[in-house]
Amino acid sequence: MNPINPSSYPTGAPSEVPSPAPSAYETDPHLALRKLYEATNGADWTVKTNWMVGMPCEAEWYGVTCESRDEDLASTVVKLKLTRNNLDGSLPTELGLLTDLNALWLHTNSLTGTLPSELGALTHAQTLYVSKNAMTGTIPEQVGNLNALKTLLLYGRLCRT
Repeated sequence: MNPINPSSYPTGAPSEVPSPAPSAYETDPHLALRKLYEATNGADWTVKTNWMVGMPCEAEWYGVTCESRDEDLASTVVKLKLTRNNLDGSLPTELGLLTDLNALWLHTNSLTGTLPSELGALTHAQTLYVSKNAMTGTIPEQVGNLNALKTLLLYGRLCRT
């Protein structure tokens, strides 16, 4: 039997050339949540337990609820609740990658910018609360794609032009 040569295994060293695609470690939910943390000044959130440590479902990031629809499949993010958590900044377009999300609670923060049209990809979403923020602009027409949506709260300063 030939010995295993460890030099034949990938080292995990970062590539010199940036890649537009997420790495195997950076799955769609992980990328979306990391971008949310970065875009909304996550270091200053009121509660950020386990954020940016490991993977969101396995490390039980604060405000992230995961479940598996099949015992053979990995858990996926189904709820994101960061209400009154000092989020400050714009929502990243990558939130649209959370395609299994059924509830998004981001109300009562200091979010600015516009509601990303990519939220229209959250076709499982039943609840979307982004009220009581400082967002501007109009509601993207892609929100009309949310056929499962039962509750949409956008009141406050959101959608003033």
